[in-house]
Amino acid sequence: MTAYWGIRTSKEKHELIGEYLAQGVLRQGWGDRDLRELRVRADDGSLDPEGRSVWRYTQRMLDIAEGDIVVTPHQPEWGQNGIWRVTGPYEFDPLPDVWDGQPDFGNVIRVEPIGLFDHRSATVSSGLRTALGRGFRPRMRQLNDHADEIETLIRSEDAMLPSDAAAHFSQVRNRAREALYDGLVEQYGSADFEKPIGALLETIYPNAVRHTAGPAEQGRDFVIEDRDPLGLTRSVIVQVKSWSGPINKPALQHGLNQLRDGVTAQTGTVDLAVLLTLADELPPDAETTIGIVEQEIAVPIRVLLKDETLDLLLDQIAHMHL
Repeated sequence: MTAYWGIRTSKEKHELIGEYLAQGVLRQGWGDRDLRELRVRADDGSLDPEGRSVWRYTQRMLDIAEGDIVVTPHQPEWGQNGIWRVTGPYEFDPLPDVWDGQPDFGNVIRVEPIGLFDHRSATVSSGLRTALGRGFRPRMRQLNDHADEIETLIRSEDAMLPSDAAAHFSQVRNRAREALYDGLVEQYGSADFEKPIGALLETIYPNAVRHTAGPAEQGRDFVIEDRDPLGLTRSVIVQVKSWSGPINKPALQHGLNQLRDGVTAQTGTVDLAVLLTLADELPPDAETTIGIVEQEIAVPIRVLLKDETLDLLLDQIAHMHL
């Protein structure tokens, strides 16, 4: 049975990945160790910590079989999503001297192009866009729920035709988002970043936000205790981090530990714990790390990265009061 996969590739080596895709070779990062060897060590419990991290991140590549369909966001070009049929099993073929003398991108599957679509096209559902964008916490995920839509996109003549209005406004919003990011970094450093976030939360949840930063914080920069028109209440704790760029595992773990402390310190039930940041990428094993803490505290955790945080600010900025 054909399986459908999404594989997000390296932003930093976008052109390199594209060059190999043009030759029918899809390369994935964290690829300086053969996954087949890692699987053996994972099974016998002999993997070192780095190997366990790489294995958690990349192991699904061994599940991809000949005949499966792969979608690559923003490959072969930015704004375009390639659709490929897998023509062979996993191979290990690292490229030498990728990162200052270090090999990488050795996780390889052979593919052939069968389709291409613009993510702004009206033929693309919001569900698939989300699956290939914000909802794409790991860099590999199954897309079997979108199989029918992907097959339709392969045949669609309109798949590469974005809405004119959407195309233009998307560029305007991207520029506004980047300008807002630059302004926030310039004007609000470290703990000061809590000021615009506090104004944002108070705009979204009027009269329901409590600022608890300082000695009384205990893992909760903000506490939202909201009651809807039906009288239903929910309690949300928010930890704010002015991180930028990729988050490493120790930093993510520190933020999650603070959320754990916040849930413990909060009186009553907590319905959601939020880590809000300006970082643009989670570490490769983030899903596992977050899941462990979610199980420990029995509270769902949501991590907001740069684009999602900036979109919230853009949507509410006209109504915010600092």
